[in-house]
Amino acid sequence: MGKRLLLVVAGALAASCGTFRNFYNDTDIPDLPYRQPYGGVRIDVILGVDMYDDERCGSGRWPACVLQRVFVGPYLLTIDLAASALTDTLTLPATSSAPEAPRESPRPAD
Repeated sequence: MGKRLLLVVAGALAASCGTFRNFYNDTDIPDLPYRQPYGGVRIDVILGVDMYDDERCGSGRWPACVLQRVFVGPYLLTIDLAASALTDTLTLPATSSAPEAPRESPRPAD
């Protein structure tokens, strides 16, 4: 019973990462939404699909590649996506009134 409770609490704390990232102005990945309605869902889809499209696949190491494609990608596209949809709905008042604020890229323009 204790292990199940620990897994449930860990899952709840780890879920809805996309929503949290929607409110964090991460300039490392400038194409992600920032304070947009349902931005967390968009982030989960972008990053989840990227887990399968990544040519380097775990920086070229097979254990990391397996982790990325078998666990992280499916997690983002199922559990985290559903949790982000719920928490994005709860944060709609904050995101719908926010002005469109594009992320600034730290890279200089070519």
